[in-house]
Amino acid sequence: MSLAVGDCVTSSQHNEVYSAVPVSCSRPHDGEVFATVALTGSSGADDVLAKQSYHQCSDRLTDYVMDDWSLPHTTGVNYYYPTREVQQAGNRTTTCFRGRFLLMFHPGIGV
Repeated sequence: MSLAVGDCVTSSQHNEVYSAVPVSCSRPHDGEVFATVALTGSSGADDVLAKQSYHQCSDRLTDYVMDDWSLPHTTGVNYYYPTREVQQAGNRTTTCFRGRFLLMFHPGIGV
């Protein structure tokens, strides 16, 4: 599944796998995609990818929302980054979203 900037999502959990499920932005939703970013460097460990994804997504939030201070404090910068297997298949893109997800800083296996 591919998510684009402006897509709204709700979270879904099956066992320990979390995923983002696209929904209409006119319906209640948990987050909104505000950027997609290409990961740089070679495939790395999850902690390296998480750190890189967090910084790249955080840097892009104000490009999407000029007054990010006006967003609810119950939300935060979240992201899904590709698993090592997905990266080896050629996808090195992190999806950034602002939302109220329970699980942050983990790979988006379901995305």
